[in-house]
Amino acid sequence: MSLDESHLEGRGAPFLAFREDGSILIANDAVRRALGCTTAVLKQLGLRDLVDGGTAATLEHFMSDRTERRGPMRFAPIPVRKAKRLKSCTMVPELFELHPTGRILILEGMSKHGECGLVGDLESELALLRRFVRDSAQAMWCMVFDEPVDLTVNDAEVVRQVFENPCHWGICNQAMARMYNLPPGLDMTQMPVSAFFRRSTANEAFVSILIEANFNIDAVPTVELRHDGSVMYAETSVRADVIEGRLHRMWGIQRDVTDERVSKSHLESQERKVSKVLAALPDGVLVIDNNRTVLAVNPALEALLDWPADMILGRNAGEMIDLDQPLPNGRHWYGRDVQRWCAKVKRRNGDSVDCDIHLAPIAADESQYFVLSFRQALVGAPTQGSTGAQKRPRKRPPKVDG
Repeated sequence: MSLDESHLEGRGAPFLAFREDGSILIANDAVRRALGCTTAVLKQLGLRDLVDGGTAATLEHFMSDRTERRGPMRFAPIPVRKAKRLKSCTMVPELFELHPTGRILILEGMSKHGECGLVGDLESELALLRRFVRDSAQAMWCMVFDEPVDLTVNDAEVVRQVFENPCHWGICNQAMARMYNLPPGLDMTQMPVSAFFRRSTANEAFVSILIEANFNIDAVPTVELRHDGSVMYAETSVRADVIEGRLHRMWGIQRDVTDERVSKSHLESQERKVSKVLAALPDGVLVIDNNRTVLAVNPALEALLDWPADMILGRNAGEMIDLDQPLPNGRHWYGRDVQRWCAKVKRRNGDSVDCDIHLAPIAADESQYFVLSFRQALVGAPTQGSTGAQKRPRKRPPKVDG
């Protein structure tokens, strides 16, 4: 953005532009008339001479903020006056990046009908944001501290203030209400924050995480209580407004991951059961992929071959068993059928042990993963045996008397 000072000074609505240090860059005739000041007097004033201290601190914070924020940034209309006893006018602040000057703050006055060049856009953008929050499928919330939290004190005191300082909900959209199972017609914003964000050991730990991360986190696991008292597992992302070392508001989104958590817990339970079964099998078990990489072993295989699991996993199974040699009848180990043969299997010390081997694909349609079981062969058994369906024993014909 660039400034055409002659054009801006000739505007009909009051107009002020401030440098980053708060000094006035432009003040047109309309604002001088509105405030009842001469040009000489107005040029000697700064931002803090024209707006109240709290508003000035907020605007100065955003002017000096060197994070990823980018202009323009618009704010709600504010009263501007030279002194309390003098005239005032309502103006809309907007922050711009102006090169090479840096950031500038523009205040544009509103007419007696409450209009200015920015207000229409502001109202349109505000309406859009409200609809976006209201209709979003993501649960959105904003917590506003009526008494800002002092972040300059020790962490324990910050945690205490987060839970004990007066605060209220600024935003809780419909998705948030649904996630917490609120009855229809119950407005979450009218309920105390403590009804959902109770002080507990878990929530205190969550606030400690926020402090450590400067109130900027993404998808942190949390445990919540719904309106009916049931437990909900969620992932919470948080941002905050911190001005001059004080926390004014926090906002964020939440995602209910209870079903995922239950499914994961069930799968982990099933995995533990399968691991126990494999550990109890007397036969050695080896799981490989179609590249022969060892993916899993059981304790019986470790004992049979004297290969600890941490030395086998990730290695090529060909170091223990020759899989290149064709099986009986010209078959290969990586087929879709169940295979059975006898072969020598190498132990860690270099010796070999004769084993009866069974191999089967885990998923016959894909044949990407295979399970091999090893049982030490009896003395005198052939090292390369035939496979296939075994013949059933013949039944004797019944005896006929006479």
